[in-house]
Amino acid sequence: MDFLKRVYGAAQNAVQSFTNPYKIQEVNSKNYDNSSLVCKEGLFALYKMGKTYDAIVHFPEQTDKAFSLFRLEKEMDALSQFTNLQEKLNPLVMSSHAVLQKDKLQELIDCLRENPTWSCAHLATQLGLKNSLRHPSVLCFINAADPKSGLAPIHLAVKSNMTDLVKELVVCQAQTSLIDALGNTAYHYAAVTNRDIIRILATRDIAKVVNTCNGEGETPLHIAALHNKDECLDELLIHGADPMLTNSYRFPIHCATKNSNIKCIEILVKRCPNQLTMQDSKYGGAPIHWAKTKETVALLADLGCDTNARNFSGDTPLHIMIQRKRVECIVELLSRGADANAIGYQGNTLLHLALLTEDVDVVRSIIVFGCDVNAANSFGVMPRHIAANSSSKSRDALVYCLHMVGALRCREGMQGCSDGCKSDGKNDGKPDGKPAPPPDEPVMLHEEMLRDALEGTASFNAWHTSIDLKQKAGLRVLSLDGGGIRGLVLIQILLAIEQAAGKPIREMFDWFAGTSTGGILALAILHGKTLRYTMGLYFRLKSQVFVGGRPYNSEKFESFLKQEFGENTKMTDVTEPKVMVTGVLADRHPAELHLFRNYVSPRKAAQSPSTSKPTVDTNNFEPVKGPHEQPVWRAARCTGAAPTYFRAMGRFLDGGLIANNPTLDLLTEIWEYNMALKFLNQESKMRPLGLVVSLGTGRIPVTPVSNCDVFRPGGPIDLVKLGFGAQALTNLLIDQATQAEGRVVDRCRAWCAMVNIPFFRFSPQLSDDISLDATEDTILCRMLWDTQVYLYQNREKINHLARVLTSLDGGRKNEGIMEWKQAVC
Repeated sequence: MDFLKRVYGAAQNAVQSFTNPYKIQEVNSKNYDNSSLVCKEGLFALYKMGKTYDAIVHFPEQTDKAFSLFRLEKEMDALSQFTNLQEKLNPLVMSSHAVLQKDKLQELIDCLRENPTWSCAHLATQLGLKNSLRHPSVLCFINAADPKSGLAPIHLAVKSNMTDLVKELVVCQAQTSLIDALGNTAYHYAAVTNRDIIRILATRDIAKVVNTCNGEGETPLHIAALHNKDECLDELLIHGADPMLTNSYRFPIHCATKNSNIKCIEILVKRCPNQLTMQDSKYGGAPIHWAKTKETVALLADLGCDTNARNFSGDTPLHIMIQRKRVECIVELLSRGADANAIGYQGNTLLHLALLTEDVDVVRSIIVFGCDVNAANSFGVMPRHIAANSSSKSRDALVYCLHMVGALRCREGMQGCSDGCKSDGKNDGKPDGKPAPPPDEPVMLHEEMLRDALEGTASFNAWHTSIDLKQKAGLRVLSLDGGGIRGLVLIQILLAIEQAAGKPIREMFDWFAGTSTGGILALAILHGKTLRYTMGLYFRLKSQVFVGGRPYNSEKFESFLKQEFGENTKMTDVTEPKVMVTGVLADRHPAELHLFRNYVSPRKAAQSPSTSKPTVDTNNFEPVKGPHEQPVWRAARCTGAAPTYFRAMGRFLDGGLIANNPTLDLLTEIWEYNMALKFLNQESKMRPLGLVVSLGTGRIPVTPVSNCDVFRPGGPIDLVKLGFGAQALTNLLIDQATQAEGRVVDRCRAWCAMVNIPFFRFSPQLSDDISLDATEDTILCRMLWDTQVYLYQNREKINHLARVLTSLDGGRKNEGIMEWKQAVC
């Protein structure tokens, strides 16, 4: 049996010798007694056995045990391999007999074959032979560089991320200043490993090798930034790396931005704020030009990077993002204050460039942020001309996208026009999906009633007389509906009003009311935030808060609100204009509407020690804090506590559950406020209503409901019907509880008509039912484009409102009413 095993082993070795002549084999040295010895060095010997040359290594203490290292047929190859092998392995064997193991020898042979010019120190390093490094025969090669790659043992140890070996090499006086054929030092390789290795190298860095530039002109900081190694980058900076140093066309900040490494960017800017303004020498781009993701854009903008910075070609970051079709980056830049009308090379606007991408989503993203759709370039070419002459499949969609927001056709005599842009053309394009909603049908009955009421002002004058306010200017009030992320629609409408009037919204209204998203917006306006800023605020909110599944993290929402409004800012810190924000006290049945105010409530104001009677709360409900104690962020959180989207804010839920359209509640509040003043004999402070403006977050499409019947099922089919019916009924109850359109608006309009008060309502018809927590930029841009179409269709109404508002300003109420008569006639 043993004989058969030996025969099988011999046969197997023979096959392996033929297939892989470099496979290590354990042999008996006595088998070579009758073979020709070609040469011998120490424990290594080369024999000729028949037609092959066999290199073996002897065990020093065992005369009959050896390893066959290779078996080659050509003498020159065998001699060459043997000479190189014994020169490199002899020192290692002398340093430690632990090398004489089959697996270890195989690693050494394979490594040496791949890297025949490496020294014994290279091999010891690569195989982790730490104990061999201090042997004199190996130590003398500790700083030897490979003649081909220029790599030294210290480079190999760092590349392999072997911390203990790096420490040993440093102790053995390995030089950190050695450079390889590419100009890289050990620091360049350490930049992609870990901070411990950098610390070890720093103990020997006397000549500040940490700032050495490689053949590409880049320092270790560049390398760390390119490979997203934020800890290494931080450690390099600690040990004196200079982020302002480069011999390439870019700085470390550009590398970090290119790779979208948020942490690296933060570290670099924290230690060297000047990085934000550094331009690369090739394109002249600031770091924000190099951004590839919206997160990177947001971070750079937050850190203070100029969103309108120009490169050598005069391009802003928006130009670059448009050319790359990065819609999310485009929206992020625009929401951070980037100029949508920036002019570039040859007078091309951003819209010109967007149209050249032939991407409808890119074009919409530029339009909804206020770009001029009729701005010509240096050659007199209008945006519509580019769209109409596109050869892409999206040509009709591009023309339609422009036409619906008022893009003009080319002037007469313009060359190269097509039917989509020439002055007498008929083609207005076609939508790429759902068409834009049609213009609103006028509410004729209400408008006629209101006009008639204004023509006979007896009741109007009687109302004025009853409160003795003949000389007082009317209050201009603004009501903002709830609707989650659709609050962007409110901002878009307010921007149009602001542009038409030429004044900030905050200066045109005396009283604000808001629910949920409208309440947050009202508070933002009250505290001096511009509409462009609030648009960015909403985009930041959906990116930072609407993360994961519902219900969303309430702590993130609260932190966001604290950051925007301040943790200690109270409702009464800003008293003009007045604002009321709705919330629902849900700790009782039936639930109650609560109004967060920046003034004392009318009922509280009307109470005095002589008139108020002590009340007994049999339910022992804790009283709500007064305006002077109520933090603004908490009021915003309460009004936005939409069930299933966020946790309740203590006992408060979203105000939209009772007053999603707070217009009537605002009118009631003003009436009660005036009555309280009259009760307190302060008629001189009373003011009538002068104008009511109500804004909605958009009307969703009307869709059919097949079944809303809930009944006792009589079979399996009825069970299915019951399920659909129950779902439809649930949706119906939710819709009606949060109703902000339809009869709710009709009641407000009728209320104002009865007392001859101008009433304006704006709420666009949307193409899709946009969820309250929608986050996709293309969906939001489509929603805002629908709004822009609506505003263009109602531009005359917007202009009339602007004239009424400016006329009412400064007490010119009667002139304002006359303007309003023109608006509704």
